[in-house]
Amino acid sequence: MSFIGPDVGDMPALSVDTDTLTGDGVVAAIAETRKGTLRTVQKIVSTNVDNGTFTLTYGGQTTTSIYAGMNITTDANSANDVKYRLEALSTIGRVATTCVDSIEYPGANKVRTWTITFETNAGTLPTLIANDIDLTPGGGGATIVASSLQSGTSSTVSGMYTVEFDGQKTGYLDSDITAIKLKSALEALTSIGTVDVIRSDADENNGYTWTVTFLTESGNRKNMVVDYKALLGTAPTAQVASTMQGVAPRFNQGVDALPLGSTTLTDLTSLQHTIQGLRQGVAYYVRISATNAIGRSVFAESTPSGLRPIVLPPTAPTNVGLSVIDGETLRVSFSPPTREGGSPVDQYRVEWHTEALHDEIQVVRVLAPVLRHVQVVTS
Repeated sequence: MSFIGPDVGDMPALSVDTDTLTGDGVVAAIAETRKGTLRTVQKIVSTNVDNGTFTLTYGGQTTTSIYAGMNITTDANSANDVKYRLEALSTIGRVATTCVDSIEYPGANKVRTWTITFETNAGTLPTLIANDIDLTPGGGGATIVASSLQSGTSSTVSGMYTVEFDGQKTGYLDSDITAIKLKSALEALTSIGTVDVIRSDADENNGYTWTVTFLTESGNRKNMVVDYKALLGTAPTAQVASTMQGVAPRFNQGVDALPLGSTTLTDLTSLQHTIQGLRQGVAYYVRISATNAIGRSVFAESTPSGLRPIVLPPTAPTNVGLSVIDGETLRVSFSPPTREGGSPVDQYRVEWHTEALHDEIQVVRVLAPVLRHVQVVTS
């Protein structure tokens, strides 16, 4: 049974009257599954203000100017204005506002009262600060004051959660984990290659949104699964939504729905293939399947899934040799590089020196420090 209504708070436990029940060993019990909480309610009161503006400060941020005079705006318009200005602050979520104008006696003071209910900010909140900008008095000193009517009893998000993807699960992650740490945790899973992670700014309850882009997994992937049982706070939750579905490379766009390019390897002693005749700067994606007398396997995608051919420097010359010709002459011989990098090799540079090359030496020491045993005798 849920108690639904504005600020019902922590209700007393129900009681069950079993006097009219029949049967052997009749038992009825009440268990509380979650306590209700109260929302923070504050009010702003202006007195004897005919004209001018004020601002409100919360969490280090200040609203733009708000008209205060009863002679300028209606109470309904003023309530909407305060709501709009407060919700524009990043430190405040949603608020509900009301505004009531009244004349208080003795003195016939003009009083405008705004009541502000923080609908999404959890916890005991600091009181708003009302700042007099240029209030014009009407029949007495113009004042504007903020105060608290009701303190909230909910709590903000904390604790930990885990993320699962394709059967692999991370360890426990802090509720405010940084983007780089979440990236490392996801890439440590064998089911994920490389990802890019962006974390949003904290919302009013220390909640965050992480945007994860899969850079090596192509196609439309299953959503990650978040286990948030270890999150703390008032009714914490976590959701995963797909903002853009991945599209797998369309290998069947060639003639007669065949792949754009393919080959069959029958030499099983060399499990590699060089793809030639590609267009520079165009991304190419590769997948491979195995075949036997029964049929063909599912395809496995390469890692990385795609690359763009670009012109590169050649690899180093091979088979470099050195021999003596006479007392003043040496001969160096070599073979061409294994790969030219996309442009023909048109020259080689040969350098020599009179000092021998020295191998770098590093020492690794593994120590087991000795700690002396100490005892104290006190008399």
